Amino acid sequence: AEVADVLVARRLLEPQVAQLAALHVTAENLEAMRQTIEEQRTAVHDRHRFLALDHRFHLELARATRNSIVVALTRLLLRHLAVAQEMAVRGPDELERSIALHEETLLALESGDVAAIARAMDAHLSYLEEIWEEETGRARVHPLPPFLQRPQAHGD
Repeated sequence: AEVADVLVARRLLEPQVAQLAALHVTAENLEAMRQTIEEQRTAVHDRHRFLALDHRFHLELARATRNSIVVALTRLLLRHLAVAQEMAVRGPDELERSIALHEETLLALESGDVAAIARAMDAHLSYLEEIWEEETGRARVHPLPPFLQRPQAHGD
């Protein structure tokens, strides 16, 4: 139940963190995230280090908001997310997908495009949510309230 709760809390927090970060991000923040992604590439054979770097990426994103409470909330969320992340790192395909999601998030953040950030964060969060659903056979939440629903493309 805690994993399901943290996935919902993550959906509430992280997309808005990324959008706020886009307003305040600096070249140093972007470089720290880029460096973290590069380090993840070299850590694909070290599960513990890979997951630590995943956490670092999300903390760097939170730090870019310039809001200490957002950083503290992100730290708390990441502590609770550890169980779900352990489950998600099943093999090299998942590691590569995780890196690709970080790259997509970084590109969207660099663009400053709020809609692109929302799409990147949806893909980022959906990845772990879908693994949770596959592994447990339980949906993350029923029914999804509007604030947790995936953004719809125009014309859908």
